[in-house]
Amino acid sequence: MAELSSYIIIDRNILKWRHFKDDKCLRVFLWLLLNVNGKPKRGYEQYFNKGEITTTYETIAEGIGVSLMSVRRAIEALKKSGEILVFRQKHGNKIVVK
Repeated sequence: MAELSSYIIIDRNILKWRHFKDDKCLRVFLWLLLNVNGKPKRGYEQYFNKGEITTTYETIAEGIGVSLMSVRRAIEALKKSGEILVFRQKHGNKIVVK
């Protein structure tokens, strides 16, 4: 059975966003927006709130077709600007989109 469709709303002000012209940073951020939990749910041994995901940089790199180093740079830029929070875990990183 196909999963129910959902959507995200992107404000036109994203055109003025500081990372908009950085294509890799924009692609990483959009990948995160499309893959974070849309509603709270229970995962393996932990609870995920809306806007959270546990993933690896390798998974993101494969998902958007860029190098691992490009993903690391984009994640660092997004962390510094306060767009995301990253928490290291045993099996990847928990990323929270603010």
